[in-house]
Amino acid sequence: AATISGRIGSYHHNLLAHCNGRNWSIGAAIDGSNQWVSQLDIFNNVVYNWGSRTTDGEVHKLNFVNNYYKMGAASTKTTILRIDVLNFGWGTEQGYYAGNVIQRTDGSFLNDGSSNTIGREYTIGTGVVTPLTYEVYVNEPFFPSYATIETAKDAYKSVLSDVGCTMPMFDEHDQRIIRETLNGTYTYVGSKTGKKGLIDNEADAGGYEDYGNETRPEGFDSDWDGLPDWWEDLHGSNPHSAEGDFSDANADPDRDGYTALEDYLEWMSVPRYYMNKNSQKSIDLAPYAIAYTKNPQFSTASATDLSLNFSGSVVNATPVGDFTGISYFDFTVTDSDNSSMTRRIGVYVQEDTATALSAIQHKELEFKVYPSTFSSELNIETQARESKEINLILRDLNGREVLREYYSVNAGRVRLQIKCPTGLPTQMYLLELNDAQTGMKYDVKKVFKK
Repeated sequence: AATISGRIGSYHHNLLAHCNGRNWSIGAAIDGSNQWVSQLDIFNNVVYNWGSRTTDGEVHKLNFVNNYYKMGAASTKTTILRIDVLNFGWGTEQGYYAGNVIQRTDGSFLNDGSSNTIGREYTIGTGVVTPLTYEVYVNEPFFPSYATIETAKDAYKSVLSDVGCTMPMFDEHDQRIIRETLNGTYTYVGSKTGKKGLIDNEADAGGYEDYGNETRPEGFDSDWDGLPDWWEDLHGSNPHSAEGDFSDANADPDRDGYTALEDYLEWMSVPRYYMNKNSQKSIDLAPYAIAYTKNPQFSTASATDLSLNFSGSVVNATPVGDFTGISYFDFTVTDSDNSSMTRRIGVYVQEDTATALSAIQHKELEFKVYPSTFSSELNIETQARESKEINLILRDLNGREVLREYYSVNAGRVRLQIKCPTGLPTQMYLLELNDAQTGMKYDVKKVFKK
């Protein structure tokens, strides 16, 4: 599988399947004075159908907690962690081992997680001064983990429900690997070794998949700054910046500590759906929780600007009011073992296509706003060709509405003033002027709440 190391390293919620060895190999980290310095936190990983080696190597301080090792057709070794005490580094090599599960091929457990000694060992290399002056395995963790640690059996389900090449689709190779891990099976045999599940060449598994080619449509990201045009239009930045200008991508207009590019990458990292406003979207959540097979129950963990109704694993999402923009909801799945997992889904609620198109093509009513950096009120000036009913809407950068004011205006010069809600966070906002009857967007300006 891999060699891992680091002066400080955290490795968790990974799946290693059908790897003969190095599940993982722990590589030593030594400083300039030849001192062991590695501090590794390895937890909540799933390892399936290993061959000759599980996890072994040299480490200064190791937390090895709540990992799930599932034997397969090629597995004979039952030690899952071996610390190799060697003589080329100064200091100690030690590990904290707790809560790890070892499951046999018949479904029974060599270690159900309750023993903190079964499945571990250490070796002493040539030239090491013995007896050792310290205990290799200790009874307390060396350092805290900066992530939520699940039990090994809960991690087995959450990892297998959310691992691998999943975006923008779950590729067939990873689907097979996860299916075989869940079922304790294998499909292919090594052409040279004959080991079950452990291929010796990609041809043993039918060769590489043909993913084909996809050409990005013209105008997808006009200024090549990493933010698609539709995203920049939604968030009020410039989709036609000069070549080499990455100021929009690197900006943090909502001051949440993440750049606009990082906000977009968050959207790309979760399962995501598109829908028109004033409509309903049915989403089957079962594919996002495939390891929860014992009477899974789905419920809302959190949702903003969306109403969610569940029928089994299917959730019907409806935008609240006239909401348009990016929203997320978190769902929780719980099974009869009381194992649970929470995952995030993204939803982009769009304007009606015809309305959105007409708004782009016919910007027939524009406005000025001052001050552009405001504290409590905004002044708007526009020139109407005829009497109109309009809305002035203040939105955050995900399109969430924070204020709506309706006006019936006469033809001619129009001046309006709106009072903003108290307690608005300091960040960028979008002020939109639209037709109150059709919803057609006339103009949008960026304003900043100081």
